[in-house]
Amino acid sequence: MAKKVIITIKPDAETEITASGFTGADCYKATAPFEELLGDDKTDRKTDDFYRGGGGQLKETENE
Repeated sequence: MAKKVIITIKPDAETEITASGFTGADCYKATAPFEELLGDDKTDRKTDDFYRGGGGQLKETENE
């Protein structure tokens, strides 16, 4: 699977950053520069790709 980072800008200007094809913590490394620039750090949802790299248990976190 090809590795890619998808940035979605919604009509209300909210941004969503999605990493695809990365395993484990590599997704964090791939999205970190975009999260820093766009300020997208509200919700963290791990995909199946994350767990293919031994990332741990499924959980969703909200940063305040």
